[in-house]
Amino acid sequence: MPHPSVAVKFIAFALLAQLVSGCGSSSDSTPPPPTYTISGTVTGLAGAGLVLQNNAGNNQSISANGAFSFTTQIASGSTYAVTAMTQPTTPSQTCTVTNGTGTVASSNISNVTVTCATNSFAININASGLVGSGLVLQNNGANNLSVAANGNSAFSTSIASGAAYDIRVLAHPATPNQRCSVSNGRGTVGNAAVTAPTVACVTQIPRFAYSVDNLNSTLSIYGVDASTGQLRARGYVTTGSSPIMAIPDPAQRFWFALSSATAALSVYRHDDVTGDLVEVTGSPFATGGTASASMGPSHVVVHPSGNFVYVTNGAGTNNVAAFSINAVSGLLTPIVLSPYAAGTNPLATTIDATGAFAYVTHRGSNNIYTYSINATTGALTEVANSRVVTGAAPGVLTIHANGRVAYVPNNTDGTISAFTINPSTGLLTPVAGSPFAAGVNPVSTASLHASGKFLYLRNVGVTDLAGSISAYTINQTTGVLTSINSYAIGANSSRSAFDAAGKFLFVANQGAPGNNGSLSQFGVDPTTGALTALTGVPVWPGRPFSVTVEPSGKFVYVTNAAANIHYAYSLDATTGAIAPITQAASTLTSRDLPLSLTVYSSVSTPTAASFSSRFAYVTNGNASGSVGAFQIAPTTGALSLVDTASISSMLQPVASAVAQNGTTLAVASRTGNSLWFYGITSTGALTGSGAGGFTTGGQPSAIALDTSGRYAYTASSTAQLISVFTINPGAVGTSVNSFGLPLGFAMTSNGRFLYMVSDSALGRWIVSPFDGALLGGGGITIASGTTSFALEPTGRYAYVAGTTGIAVYAIDPIDGFTPATASSTLATGLIHRAMVVDATGRFLYSANGTGNTVSAYMINQLSGGLTAIGTPVAAGTNVTSITTDYSGKYVYAVNQGSNTVSAYSINTTTGALTAIAGGGAAAGTTANSITLMNVMQ
Repeated sequence: MPHPSVAVKFIAFALLAQLVSGCGSSSDSTPPPPTYTISGTVTGLAGAGLVLQNNAGNNQSISANGAFSFTTQIASGSTYAVTAMTQPTTPSQTCTVTNGTGTVASSNISNVTVTCATNSFAININASGLVGSGLVLQNNGANNLSVAANGNSAFSTSIASGAAYDIRVLAHPATPNQRCSVSNGRGTVGNAAVTAPTVACVTQIPRFAYSVDNLNSTLSIYGVDASTGQLRARGYVTTGSSPIMAIPDPAQRFWFALSSATAALSVYRHDDVTGDLVEVTGSPFATGGTASASMGPSHVVVHPSGNFVYVTNGAGTNNVAAFSINAVSGLLTPIVLSPYAAGTNPLATTIDATGAFAYVTHRGSNNIYTYSINATTGALTEVANSRVVTGAAPGVLTIHANGRVAYVPNNTDGTISAFTINPSTGLLTPVAGSPFAAGVNPVSTASLHASGKFLYLRNVGVTDLAGSISAYTINQTTGVLTSINSYAIGANSSRSAFDAAGKFLFVANQGAPGNNGSLSQFGVDPTTGALTALTGVPVWPGRPFSVTVEPSGKFVYVTNAAANIHYAYSLDATTGAIAPITQAASTLTSRDLPLSLTVYSSVSTPTAASFSSRFAYVTNGNASGSVGAFQIAPTTGALSLVDTASISSMLQPVASAVAQNGTTLAVASRTGNSLWFYGITSTGALTGSGAGGFTTGGQPSAIALDTSGRYAYTASSTAQLISVFTINPGAVGTSVNSFGLPLGFAMTSNGRFLYMVSDSALGRWIVSPFDGALLGGGGITIASGTTSFALEPTGRYAYVAGTTGIAVYAIDPIDGFTPATASSTLATGLIHRAMVVDATGRFLYSANGTGNTVSAYMINQLSGGLTAIGTPVAAGTNVTSITTDYSGKYVYAVNQGSNTVSAYSINTTTGALTAIAGGGAAAGTTANSITLMNVMQ
């Protein structure tokens, strides 16, 4: 047995061997591997929100370009995977990782690259109301989109996130002509496709027209019959002295008429259904300019928002006046710091379509100032270093539909300057080669073609010699003009106009003094822009001053300012041929010196106007006095009784008239020697017991109302006196001698002249538009035995019936006088107790005491001569009064003996009458006159 000490030693040795063996194992003896950093570089980052991660963790937010590094290191031998967890927005970007995956070896990873690129998105537009063809939209002044149908379309070029888009209508549809407007068309691309923009198209239908009457200081109002092209005079409003222009705001809530002579801006509330105007409280408003035709205000423009209006005050003050417009009342309030200083002799202010910038051209300093417009206040601030030089005596700056190029003719040096526009700053930059050569004495405003591809400039040339049209193609990117050709026109041209589709160009040439003027007409090549002179243009019997094509492109209107005449022509959309309209009188006399006639469609009611008579009023001249009110069936013309109000306070009502606005009936009392006014309800009934009882001359026998709705006139049958009243409050004004006992009494439809016929005289007075006074009375002697009288509604002819027949007198549109002798007399063998011309001016109808009949006559549109239509039709007993309705479809005759009203329909082609079965009505005792309430709707 071993010694005990030896055993202890053996055990200790064994334990030591195990310990040593355990310390030498692989798990306990190898040190941990080293770790390394994952890093790299970001380029192209512009948006916010980029988050990178490695191996689905360790998120790193990146806010700027440059180096980045993950905070958690990766051990040698391990893999890494760098990805973009969240992509940047505003602008939207896609960031791509390169060298982002691998296995870590024995060093840091530093070659990870993240490259960010901004995303581009489609620009979409949703179209509605489109029925025509040729709609072209443009984005950012370059990318064109032809839209053929309603619904969604996309521009071919996508736009980078964060970049601006600006969609405009480059060309409007035709066949039929439409006007399209873009909503939500400007903005900044976000993080997705743009879908908000819409374009709404409305077919253009002429509804009303306005004439600026310079010498009469009025603005005349006309309704337009879209089916025939006829202009229907609907009154006038007064303006400042010698108005030079009138324009609406974009929504046609208000109209603005500018007078240089009084340095005033007249403002009117506008009825977008009837076209009627009512001057707003406080109007006219002083512009702050010099009251002078040569140095006073020269131009007015309304901001695209309709919230502000700007007046360019000329050489007298050299500034621009700015006003805010009250959206409800139309009241103008000067904007803070207005007026704003301009250069020398400013001519006009042009505002870009976005409403961000205003450009003022100066004929004295030969330059253009650029102003930024505060969208909230309308205030102007001149843009620093923005003034650019033009040629000599620049006109009005015309901005292309793309908003990127603009042009201004230079009158004195015969050139046209071209500029590109920076859409962000508004700054103008002259294009290479500008100014470009034009003709002699180019006019103030260049004309852009509907396609946006061509520009035309009318050159007046040397006084009394032929002028020319300069035609150019437009580089819409650079603004450079390239001459197409020059085309001869007549002498002293004054206006030009395209049709809406840009197929035809018209030029009004006044001609040399002592000679007739002319109308030049051209066809436009849609590919090259070249013009081709058209033949068959009517020969003009005067000096045409302005020409316009109404929005639908069916009718052309030419104004002879020297002769106070508007002409209406139909336009062949294929050949361009024009001819006098046929379903209504093609010539309409105007107020004094009409500078223009402009036709508009309605914004709120884009439909054709209808003209009709809603109610008829028959005066019953019995001792107690009454007025019968009848409703007129619009489809048949039949009369139905509405009211038989007894008017006890008025003795023997003998004549009546309804005011233009249809709210008031004026009635003359024969034995009461008085004038009464009654309200008209929506049902046609008369309200109250009558207002007024205003004293007239003895036994008034006739009544007439001024077409402006402000003045009433009565003719006395005993005192030979015409009394003048203001309808509100009805106070009597001046009185004038009536040239004998009145047998007929009428006012021209334009409200300029009042005529009266007596047994042997035909008299006329000029009606003052400011107080209704009758001025410059004069008369001519006519054959005795006069029985009745009628005026043709366009103001061209007067008809006087007597014992020998019906005599025709031509009316001078300048002074209203008629020749001393009739131009023709139609022997009828009838006693014409009353006559009326229908609303179209083509037919005359008479109530005949011979045989109790009604006769019809065709009116020769060139001479006013009459031709009988068929044989007279039967009426009631003792027919005494006759009228036609506003639609030109019906005739009504009052039969005093049988106390009835006869009703007839008109053949609108031939003028022949047919009795309406059951259409007449019973009247009161001693029925003696009839008047109608006319409406345009």
